[in-house]
Amino acid sequence: ATASAAPPSERRRGGGGGRRVVGAGMAMKASADGEPLEVRLPQLFAQLVDDPGTQWTLLKVDQKLDWRTVLGSARLRFPAEGPPEVVRSTTPVEARLVEDPWDQFLPLRPASVGSHKLVVGGRMRRALQITQATANLKATEAAVREVEEQQVAAERRRAAGAAHQRALADETRKKALKRFQVSSLMEALSSVGFSLGGGGVGARGEQEGGAEGESAGQSAEEVIHLKPLSPEEVAGASAPLAFWSPGPFPTGGKDRLAFKCYEQPNRKGSRLVGKLKDAPYQQFVGARAKVARRPSSFRYLLGLQGGASRRLFLTEAEVFHVDLRKKPSPKKAEAENEAAASSWGQMKGKLVEEMGTVKKQRQSKLLAARKSREYKVAEFGSYSEELAKRAVELKAKVVSVEQQDEALKAKILPPFDAEATEPAGVYRNSLKRIAPPELVQKEASLADPGLVEFLLSDTRAQLKVVYAAQGGGGDGDAADLGPC
Repeated sequence: ATASAAPPSERRRGGGGGRRVVGAGMAMKASADGEPLEVRLPQLFAQLVDDPGTQWTLLKVDQKLDWRTVLGSARLRFPAEGPPEVVRSTTPVEARLVEDPWDQFLPLRPASVGSHKLVVGGRMRRALQITQATANLKATEAAVREVEEQQVAAERRRAAGAAHQRALADETRKKALKRFQVSSLMEALSSVGFSLGGGGVGARGEQEGGAEGESAGQSAEEVIHLKPLSPEEVAGASAPLAFWSPGPFPTGGKDRLAFKCYEQPNRKGSRLVGKLKDAPYQQFVGARAKVARRPSSFRYLLGLQGGASRRLFLTEAEVFHVDLRKKPSPKKAEAENEAAASSWGQMKGKLVEEMGTVKKQRQSKLLAARKSREYKVAEFGSYSEELAKRAVELKAKVVSVEQQDEALKAKILPPFDAEATEPAGVYRNSLKRIAPPELVQKEASLADPGLVEFLLSDTRAQLKVVYAAQGGGGDGDAADLGPC
């Protein structure tokens, strides 16, 4: 595939890099979606897209920015910490990362040379927004950068606190192992019957070492040389980019999603019609995104970088907003048909009423009465009354926590006055039940010296007396009474 001009047997149609083949032996035939349009990538993109390790990058730039001139000799620097920077640009610009957690930006490529079928070219490595640096933008970026630094500092403090807690836990564990005379926690667990497999401390150390190596590799600074393609290099070619609107891009959708490019009937430009292999009856339509002429609008640049190269080739992308193809609902169509039929019946009834014979008018009235007749369902018994009665019974069975507490106190304790303001008035009305007069008169003294001594002693002495009275041992078993 080359970016040269089209041969005489082909002529350019639509927008982007679409070509409609009009030769005698064309393999692409027109369908219900329109005329198929061939899509060709720029020559450099076609050479790099099949190489292993190729990476895609998306740049979102200001509409008014002359990106070929500004980024002609620029470098995109990704420091170990902090936001990305654009250096050596002819005009001061600022760069920031654009979050794409759902992987909605999909770079597309032709399935074969000279084909109108498109497949997903790969996963977008990163997306950035590049804007012209102004005083307000610099102030905003400084404020954002300050907040990010504060967040990083907070994360470091949190990590330090977690490390300190882990150190304390390790120290406590070592003391416990030394106290119980066990060499390791694994040995202690194995001795009580736990079955422990592999993946112990050594495996965890290897994992931590691998994670540290990976983080060290990721923390290295990266510098990319921006290489915008000239208009001559992209003549007759295009770089299609799909924005997946239905939601998060499905897992494994790169190998299951395919589009076909068609010319839009009675419109300028092209559109995409796609399907998933495991959902052949569900279609997706990609409409060409309109390029706004407002100063605040953006244009999208698609970049391709070789696996072992630091050069990022840039060209303007042809963006398509992909969404589900919506089909008319059968219920809605039936409702519309019923509404049309009812309106037609009403019109016919009015016509018969005004110009029909007496017999036709009588038949029309009978038919209208039959349609508007109301059917009443006989009520068997007082079902509604039974429901209301059942609801009252269920409500009566519901007992609150307060009511349960009051019932328990009334069951265990003697009658008491809950509204008493003095201690002596709580059980004033139930003294005869607590201490009947006939039993009190039989007692020589209400204050037993032994009981008084027992109540005035400390709690541990009381527990010893109770334990001895129950048939326990002496002081040797006092430890069984607990820490009291």
